[in-house]
Amino acid sequence: MTTCPVARRACPAGSSRRTQSFFSNIIRFLLPPRRDRNDNIITIIDNFKFLIILLPVLSLSQIHAQTNPVDNLKKNSLEAQQRLLTEQNLRKDQQQFRNAQNYINLNQYRIAIPLLEDLVKRNPDNFTYYDWLLRCYVITAELSQADSLVNLLRQKNPGNPMYEVDQASIMYRREQQENALDKWNQILQSYPQDINVYQRVASALIDNRLLDEAIKVYQQAITRIPNSESFYLSIAELYRSRLMYAEAAQYYLKYLQKVPGQQSFVFNQILAFQIEPEQRPKFFQTLEKFMLQDPQPGLIKLLTAQLYQRYGEFEKAFQLYQEMDDPKSEGSQVLQFAQAAERDSSYQVALQAYRYIIRKYPNSKQLIPAYSGAISTLLQSAIENSHQPSAQLALQMIDTVNQRFPQHPETNWLNYLKGVFYLDYYFDVDQSIEIFTAISDNKKVVQKLRDETLLKLAECYLIRGQLDKALQNFGKIVQPPYNGEALLGTARSYYFLKQWEQCRHTIQTILQTQGVSSLVTNDALALQILLGYSQDSPEIIEKFSEGELLIIQRKKSEALKKFKDIIEMKNVPAAIKAEVYLRLSRLSLELQEPLTALDFCNQAIQDPIILPYADEHLYLLAGILERSVSRPQEAFAVYKQLLEMYPNSLLADAARERMKIIREQPNFEIP
Repeated sequence: MTTCPVARRACPAGSSRRTQSFFSNIIRFLLPPRRDRNDNIITIIDNFKFLIILLPVLSLSQIHAQTNPVDNLKKNSLEAQQRLLTEQNLRKDQQQFRNAQNYINLNQYRIAIPLLEDLVKRNPDNFTYYDWLLRCYVITAELSQADSLVNLLRQKNPGNPMYEVDQASIMYRREQQENALDKWNQILQSYPQDINVYQRVASALIDNRLLDEAIKVYQQAITRIPNSESFYLSIAELYRSRLMYAEAAQYYLKYLQKVPGQQSFVFNQILAFQIEPEQRPKFFQTLEKFMLQDPQPGLIKLLTAQLYQRYGEFEKAFQLYQEMDDPKSEGSQVLQFAQAAERDSSYQVALQAYRYIIRKYPNSKQLIPAYSGAISTLLQSAIENSHQPSAQLALQMIDTVNQRFPQHPETNWLNYLKGVFYLDYYFDVDQSIEIFTAISDNKKVVQKLRDETLLKLAECYLIRGQLDKALQNFGKIVQPPYNGEALLGTARSYYFLKQWEQCRHTIQTILQTQGVSSLVTNDALALQILLGYSQDSPEIIEKFSEGELLIIQRKKSEALKKFKDIIEMKNVPAAIKAEVYLRLSRLSLELQEPLTALDFCNQAIQDPIILPYADEHLYLLAGILERSVSRPQEAFAVYKQLLEMYPNSLLADAARERMKIIREQPNFEIP
């Protein structure tokens, strides 16, 4: 029986055979060319037909193989939401932890504890949250809570030795000291190479005030673990906290031997020690022993020299600097030492150091700075100690530098010092004018030094009373930083000339150009207030300006008489009268008449007109009693009176400080 072709096409078996035939053709396409039944080669075009059929089929198979795009979008959105939620929770935890820390800083531990408990509950693997919560429990003596917390974390982390260390710490707090110490030792024996365990045990010992035991733990770690030199610093800090500076210095220096690059840090730490005089011998002996043991003692010697210098033992420091002096440096360290000694008013040692450089390095670049330092040291010593030989030697050195280095820029500065010295020490105005004029006329002088010289030259003309020449020199200064002082000098010159309008105009220029925070502005405002009385009390202001000019001219007796005349005048404004009494008291002190100064102060504080301004007179009176006539009990009483009458005075803090100093004097009894 013949099968119906239609039925055969619908038959599944027929469909399967067609599928097999299709894939067979694909395989044949991939094979080398073959021949048909007639032995003809099948061309590539025939194979290409199969390729055209194949590509759509493969594309369809890939589309069906892909995941549904909607499912992908849902999956990505869910992951993004989870990441966002995680980040939000992290920020929330961090903020909560900061709040807890703020409460801890305010010693409000019981408020911080619930915040930390919540953090630990939600973040059991966060050691920081756990550590802070444990500390709060221990500080508030909630040892049961602390024990529960540690046990909980021990169970979750059975192999973590940190929780074992904390368990021993709680045992120690519960007065099980021996058991706690044994447990700490066992932990260290079990983890001999774990640096974190040593740190945790040492911290626990420090928290329990077992400082010597903590030092031993650090020492064991240094012995057993390579690259643990940071523990030298930990030991040094422990000794430093106990004011054991010799031991602290020893371990700082051991750390420096291991880490030479930390010289600046180590030196700063040791130089910051506040060593009492009775501790210093032992301290310096420790440094000297360490110096002898060090194969390269240069750093220790430098540190020792700086420490001697810090504690005012400049002669010992200078000796070490000479030992360390390297000819290649041409005395640079010695020069720095000399400058530091000069700043500390140790003029004798500073001069020795400057002379050492001048003698040993006559051709070095340090020579001119050494000459300059030696000259300024001699001039300061001459002024402060009224030592005539120092003055003469300084002037001789200036002449020597001018002869040897006539073109050197530093000679202008030295000549300026010479002019200042003639003015302030010898009060030789003519010689000073000659020197200052030569400097100001020298076109090679830098602008800053020229302006500084012009200020001094104008001052000389004020002393001479040649106010027009003073104005001329002030007018030549137009650039910062001295133009403000020049404007103030101009205003004062007009004030001395009694040219009130020009004075006011110059003051306005100062206020417009110098800014409100300038010291020049403050002085200009004070002068402006004084000029405010020129219309109602012109005679008084004229005499006041004459008295101030006499002070500048060093005519102290004449100035004293001028201010006395003002006191005897009628209708003197209270503010002017208060200033006059201050001038009278200070002039009397400069004239070596402290009792007269006391009288003027007493007159001032008894005058009801100037009562609102009398706080400064009380302070001056107390200072005279304390330092000039050696009556500390009376001085103490006056300082106390100032605080009672003028509690908001700008001098109140200074008065309290003076009272404290007087109270600490031996044999002083509070009146």
